[in-house]
Amino acid sequence: MKLTFLGANHEVTGSCTLLEAAGQRYLIDCGMEQGKDVYENQPIPVAPGEIDGVLATHAHIDHTGLLPLLVRNGFRGRIYATRPTAELCSIMLRDSAHIQEFEAEWKNRKGQRSGAEPVEPMYTIQDAEAAIALFRGYDVIHYHAIGPSVPLLIAKIFGKHTVCTVHGLNWKVDKWRGFASRYMKLGERIAAKYADDLVVLSETEWNYFLQKYGRASILIPNAIRFYEKRACSLIREKYGLARGEYILYVGRISPEKGTLDLVEGYRKAKTGKKLVLVGPLDDSEYCRAVQQQVQNDPNIIMTDYVVGDPLKELYSNCGLFVLPSHTEGLSLSLLEALSIGARCLVSDIPENTVVTDIYGAAFKPEDTDDLARALERECTQEYPDAMRQQQIQYIHTNFEYDVMLDRYEEVYHHVVGDPLKAMPSTLKKGRVPAGAKA
Repeated sequence: MKLTFLGANHEVTGSCTLLEAAGQRYLIDCGMEQGKDVYENQPIPVAPGEIDGVLATHAHIDHTGLLPLLVRNGFRGRIYATRPTAELCSIMLRDSAHIQEFEAEWKNRKGQRSGAEPVEPMYTIQDAEAAIALFRGYDVIHYHAIGPSVPLLIAKIFGKHTVCTVHGLNWKVDKWRGFASRYMKLGERIAAKYADDLVVLSETEWNYFLQKYGRASILIPNAIRFYEKRACSLIREKYGLARGEYILYVGRISPEKGTLDLVEGYRKAKTGKKLVLVGPLDDSEYCRAVQQQVQNDPNIIMTDYVVGDPLKELYSNCGLFVLPSHTEGLSLSLLEALSIGARCLVSDIPENTVVTDIYGAAFKPEDTDDLARALERECTQEYPDAMRQQQIQYIHTNFEYDVMLDRYEEVYHHVVGDPLKAMPSTLKKGRVPAGAKA
């Protein structure tokens, strides 16, 4: 995914952002600069005809005022907005076009006397009408996670199509107690009962909703973008790390992720490798406790938040990737590590072991002695290159980003009742087993 900020940088007018993902290009707003032109907007780096769609966040001209010009220059995609935004834009864009035409006419009358070149309006009423015709309201409200799904009931009362993706049973997480836990369980019940389609990330969650609510959901796991392995360069300079000489953890520094378990297990293990903990260092009590545990140990490195090339290098060159979580949805960091061929060790919970399949070892969750033994074993055994290549192919087959996007598109078509692409809501598409052909 790539974001390019074209307007409203350093100022609050002329909002325009280009989003590129999954081979498509979308603009988030296409606004006109208003007032004093202190910071000039950047030109859109692609031809308007190559833009797939526009999301108009609201109707203000500094967010939508250049849509008619975009259409005039070749844009033919859809413009997505809420119904009130679309209705307001049908008035405001016509009015803006009228102003453009009026000002051009006035300048031309004035310029005739001095022999100036004729001035063309930025866009016309016809351009505004063409832009208005491309507006489309939303067909489906897609809720992500069980907590935010409580308002789904309101959407259903008003006759809206809804989808809920369950990213995990969050009420199990240690930090959510009392009212927060009860609220999330309420969201779970509402999603299970009222969502037109319910999407889950793992077979464990699929079975959970079937057994508890009698609700058959749709299994669509998380997906990732793949990248080539990187040589050990940036991380050598910044952290003093060498290829194969460190154990890697990537994730939140929080109780449900078992970060302290990993620190304790690592200290019990007899291994010459360093331990690298990659995750945002917040001001929580747990995070402070982890920092206190490792502060005097030169073999444990806490990097804080890492993205981009340094993170790719960390995945590419680790001797072992470890995920010691107590509870999970479907870990993106585990998928990323597997996708690049890293040897993986995970806590023995279904959400982890279903993903690793035969390409990873496991230890008893919350058992630091078993974790220590597993670290020693996995750090000393060789990982055959043939197995690494099979592992990479397995992830490509089962967690390809474009494939998952297609499956979500099928869900949306099913929810709105498209007879050509209807899909039974009981569908459970399983993974292609390790070693099998897709």
